[in-house]
Amino acid sequence: MFRKIQSSIFSYFFTIVIIALFFLIVVINTIITKTEKKAVESRLEVVALAISDFIKTNFSEKEAAAVSLSQTITDKELNGLKKQLLKVKDDIVAPKAYQKNYDRNYAQFGKINNGKFDAKALSKLMEDSELDKSAYLYQLWLNDKRNEKDVAYWKFYKLNNTLQKFNKILNAKEAYIIDTADGKVIASSTNFVEIGQSFFSTLFTTKDGDKLVRMLAEGKRNHYWIDVSPSKLNLGKLRGYLLTKTSATGKYVIAYSYSPGDWEMMSPIASNNTDIYLVGSDGRIRTTSREFKENPSAVLLRMSQEGYSLDDLEVAKKNNSVIGLQKVDSTLWRNLGKENKILEVSSVNGINALVDVVALKRAGLDWSIVVEWDRDIAYYEWDTLRIYVNALLAIIAAFFLLGVIYGGRKLAKPIYALKRALEDLVDQPLTFLAKSHQNSGITDDMLQKLEIISEEVKTLMSDKEHLQKQLEDLAGQMEVSTKTIAHQTEEQKKLHGIKDEQHKVIEKQEHQLDDELKSVKRVLRTPLFDNTMFNSSVEEFFHIHSAKNDISGDFIWYHERDSRVFFFLGDTGKSDIDAALLRMILTSLINETVKVKKISSPDRILESLNKSLLEITKKGDKVFDSAVNLSICVWDRQKQMMEFAGANHSVFVVRDDVLDELNGDAYGIGGLGADTTLKYNTHYLPLNRIKQCRLYLFSDGFMKQKNVENEMFTHERFKELLIDMQIESIENQKDYINRTYMEWKGDGIQDDDTTILGLKIL
Repeated sequence: MFRKIQSSIFSYFFTIVIIALFFLIVVINTIITKTEKKAVESRLEVVALAISDFIKTNFSEKEAAAVSLSQTITDKELNGLKKQLLKVKDDIVAPKAYQKNYDRNYAQFGKINNGKFDAKALSKLMEDSELDKSAYLYQLWLNDKRNEKDVAYWKFYKLNNTLQKFNKILNAKEAYIIDTADGKVIASSTNFVEIGQSFFSTLFTTKDGDKLVRMLAEGKRNHYWIDVSPSKLNLGKLRGYLLTKTSATGKYVIAYSYSPGDWEMMSPIASNNTDIYLVGSDGRIRTTSREFKENPSAVLLRMSQEGYSLDDLEVAKKNNSVIGLQKVDSTLWRNLGKENKILEVSSVNGINALVDVVALKRAGLDWSIVVEWDRDIAYYEWDTLRIYVNALLAIIAAFFLLGVIYGGRKLAKPIYALKRALEDLVDQPLTFLAKSHQNSGITDDMLQKLEIISEEVKTLMSDKEHLQKQLEDLAGQMEVSTKTIAHQTEEQKKLHGIKDEQHKVIEKQEHQLDDELKSVKRVLRTPLFDNTMFNSSVEEFFHIHSAKNDISGDFIWYHERDSRVFFFLGDTGKSDIDAALLRMILTSLINETVKVKKISSPDRILESLNKSLLEITKKGDKVFDSAVNLSICVWDRQKQMMEFAGANHSVFVVRDDVLDELNGDAYGIGGLGADTTLKYNTHYLPLNRIKQCRLYLFSDGFMKQKNVENEMFTHERFKELLIDMQIESIENQKDYINRTYMEWKGDGIQDDDTTILGLKIL
């Protein structure tokens, strides 16, 4: 026995130590996890906000500068150029001069745009690009130096120099002046090839150029952006445009052409584990990623493995750019446009990264700024800290366990001494002296207890001798009684035997019945439900229950399966043992219906329970002679939908401070004379656009309660009570209802079981 005691003590200490150390390790690692996540995300968020401010400021400054520069050019200056363009439209020119000028212009265009074509091949390419040939006459007139004395001629070249200066200021590729009436380009900063062509065609952009130009001309805005797209006039290279008005009349618009790969705002930081890029609403990048700059072949290979088309890969390889082609991770795409949304995604740079998404909304653009950070690098310092902390905890644990082992051995010495002393007490109970074991290693406290035990043992031994003497006396008396009975007749002996036997049977049955009734009442006097069962899904709730008798006829049942949470509140209409038995049967039927049969719809659950109760009623059990009133609410968290069906019950729902009452069907479940084919209806309440939702299930005990004036509380008063207490929290609402109930009941008796369940769903 003492070895078991010793083993139990050591097991207890070891168990406590191991549990404490395990709990400490879990807590510290949980704190590190939460802290590292918050710290990393906070750091990324700060960087993202700084970068987004830089980019948005750059856009704003560029827009403001473009608007200011454009307004320095007057409509009067441009009207002359437009007239000259129309004037030479029908001129007749020798074919050789016509072709020579055509080839010269487009050879120059190819040279500026790094084209690898000779003049004839390039001119044919341009002819196939739907160019307006009537524009060549105007270009021919501009290339003829004999027109230098013409006002329109030198105004054009002066304007050409002005636009070139605008380009340098705004860091643009080209600048075009467009007549908003027909979309004709009447001046250009770089190439003559654009002059006379229509900006409304697909030569410049595949986006709605005509629509945005006219919106700018007719509206109150002074600028618009056109999203990035391939430009035929730029040999298929990507171009985005910033449109600005030259005056309030909106007669002319300047389009500043940008190559997204050249934007200086795209590289405010440079690192092997961070990157910044812009993404359009279509999920495709609008700037070059870091990996493509360093290793374009690797990016193209990965895009091929991800299923990009051969045409897209060919275009990317030809233009040495994946802008407008490469898509971001689907998770990132779904969160575009959402402010400061930190996500963990598969990056366009081929790494697992943390990204912060910041919306970039400009006139005509719906982009997002993406700042990414290599996840492994982001958490590297914290992972190192975790290793050091766990190593330190392991060392502490080792020393702690050694201390426990040493302490356990020290504790075992007095236990063994106590064992030897108790053995002596068993062998010599009357002559035992506790002081004889004083120097054996036993503690003073144990020694005092040992003296008390030895005195008790001596007393018991004395009582034993006294009892033995009493037994001897009783034996003598029984012998005398036996001789007396021997003289009685056989009939008397028989009657005495029968009487004694019956008395014993009756007494045994009475004791057995009494014990069984007490046991049944203890079992049946169970609470409505376990308060901890809502902890997993319901943030706040309360329940109020007041039983009229010892055992309540009301009950609450709860279950959670997948995304659906089931709430039941029932009123059996019974009391005491009948109520308890009916509650147990109903709970069993509900378990079978919801957990085994997996019926989810409230109306079908009621129908199934009704049939089951009626089957039991047919067997003649009087417990089930009356119908049961029942409320069933099912909360689908995934669909954000509340479903309700009631058997002679209703519920109250408060959605965003608006109280609604959902009435169930006017009949209960089960009961004598009920129909097995009864149908119940389900009410559906969508919660997806609701900020706050509170649900109240109840039995009719509160409404039936009478005051000292014999007046019921009523359904309407209960409804007004719920409305008045909505300013209170769920926890305070319970006190509010209890206080109202007690004030109303006063010193009167309770009329019925009262049960209320209040839940904060959202």
